[in-house]
Amino acid sequence: MIKRYERDMIKPMQKKETPIPKEPKKPRARTIRFAPDRRTVVIICCAAVIIAGAAVAAGLKLRLGPSTVVAWVNGEPLTYGEYSLFMTANRSKISSDFLARGAKNGANFWNTAFEGQTPFEALKQSALNDAAKSKIQQIMAKNDGLVSDISYAGFVKGWAAENKRRALAKAGGQPIYGPEKYDKNAYYDVNQSNLTAGIIKYIGGNTAFSDDELLRLYDREKDAKFVNAGDISLQMITVPFDAADDASRTAASGLADEIYAKAAGGAEFGAIAQDYGDRIQETDVDIDMQKVYFENALSQAVVDMAQRLKTGGISAPFLDAGEYRILRCVRAAEVTYQPFEDVRGVLVNELATEIYNEDMSAALAGADIRTTAAFGRIR
Repeated sequence: MIKRYERDMIKPMQKKETPIPKEPKKPRARTIRFAPDRRTVVIICCAAVIIAGAAVAAGLKLRLGPSTVVAWVNGEPLTYGEYSLFMTANRSKISSDFLARGAKNGANFWNTAFEGQTPFEALKQSALNDAAKSKIQQIMAKNDGLVSDISYAGFVKGWAAENKRRALAKAGGQPIYGPEKYDKNAYYDVNQSNLTAGIIKYIGGNTAFSDDELLRLYDREKDAKFVNAGDISLQMITVPFDAADDASRTAASGLADEIYAKAAGGAEFGAIAQDYGDRIQETDVDIDMQKVYFENALSQAVVDMAQRLKTGGISAPFLDAGEYRILRCVRAAEVTYQPFEDVRGVLVNELATEIYNEDMSAALAGADIRTTAAFGRIR
């Protein structure tokens, strides 16, 4: 049986005559006055507010705030607030570099290409590299359990707390080490330095260095770092001259050579001083090698020359502070070394620092750094 709708589908099409429509009557012209009611007004106002809000939101979306993520470093966010610290820190270095290479200073200096790159592009990349390095360092500290929060917001909170602590200490008459108040960049540097020291200490405390390793390092560095230099006793003859008078200088040089020849021949400094009277000065000098670099009582030239002399040795005349000097070593310093056990901690710290530097180099080489669209909006 054919169903109704199927049957209708197979019926032949029949032509139908289309009736001619009657021409409609023209309406009388009249003026339409629009008088919106209260509901219409509310709808229009709401639409305007929505449109304005969307425009503001679009503007805020493009604005870079401290919490705007400009890059991801090994999965950790690098926000604009932290990144901008490096923009500020590196600005002088980048400008000096471009100017030294021949770039012209001017109103549009930062956006004028020089050797294929603008200074601002170089600044952005330099800041990104340094910020990424700091972030990797923070990640290492977090992985070692030294810190739990490595966000920029956490840093700002710590910065404010430290300045508050300093203000309270000052108000209470307590000693404050360092500045009374840190600016943001200075406190960031302090914070990163503390992280570095903490990581190195963690490595040193969790790495089993053998005595052989430590002794090899001790023997390699003891002359440079672990010397206990004793006192040096000297006799010094000084031959003064008038620096503005070439003839005076020439005469003093000749006199110094003459005195040196007599001293080298066995004459005592005291006897030489008596022979030449007030033309020269003779002085006994004792040098405490543990304090000499802090007290600055003698010139570096005298100290260096004294360290080269053995007991009984005499120096050739040398020029120092506008005078000729000749030294005789009465007693050379007796060199001893700090015991190995006393400097074990220093040696452990050095080896731990080497490991830290190797770890940082490897981490930087394999770092996953991905900039976001916000990074491109930094102008």
